[in-house]
Amino acid sequence: DTLSAKINLAVSYGRTGRVSESLKLLEAALPLSREVLGPEHPYTLNAMNNLANCYHKIGRLDEALELREEERALRRK
Repeated sequence: DTLSAKINLAVSYGRTGRVSESLKLLEAALPLSREVLGPEHPYTLNAMNNLANCYHKIGRLDEALELREEERALRRK
């Protein structure tokens, strides 16, 4: 629940233009989600998607693309 709340807060920050705060939360939440829930868990995949969106917004396009490709491969499993 805490992890889900952290990701939801990060998304809310991103939607209100507080991208740096969103980025900080998502970069902390993704490794934790991978560790606690596993790489294929829906929360982990959503965290990956949200972080990729955040990277895209700030122009870190290579990182966004890499994360989206990883997410896509995991969703196909």
